[in-house]
Amino acid sequence: NLNIASAIEDKLVAIVNDEIITENDVKEFLNVLFLQLSSQLQGEELKAEMKKAEEEAVDRLIEDKLILQEAKKKGLIIEDNDIEQKLKAIKESFPSQTEFDLYLKMHKLSLQDIKDKIRDQIMMRQIVEEEVNRDFDWYVVSDKYYEPTSIGSTEGIIMYTCERVCDD
Repeated sequence: NLNIASAIEDKLVAIVNDEIITENDVKEFLNVLFLQLSSQLQGEELKAEMKKAEEEAVDRLIEDKLILQEAKKKGLIIEDNDIEQKLKAIKESFPSQTEFDLYLKMHKLSLQDIKDKIRDQIMMRQIVEEEVNRDFDWYVVSDKYYEPTSIGSTEGIIMYTCERVCDD
């Protein structure tokens, strides 16, 4: 629900239906994204991906809110085991539990914040996959099969990004 008090304390960035997005939401999104990407990327590749994420953060948060609202409307439930598996992978990207804890503290994140973000991401992925699979299961482009892996939108046009999964 719309929380005017928090919007006054923090700079309001957007309103999505009855939910607000604040500057702190953008910072938290970027901190959690960095945490996740640092387990997969390093150096210049990580910097480039984070720069891109900073430029697209508000649009991404708006899309995320819309997708999550749809997921909640459909009553999607995410198992704790799925969340724990993702969390474990993130923790393993740090040299030690102490360094992971220090990262959370430095960025004012709690373990629950991370779990909530992971839950949201899994919910969004399920909704997107459901929508994609409702229309089609596979793309065939030049005799190559592609599986839909993500969704975005520009000026109201929904775009699916695909990942090549086989050559047959």
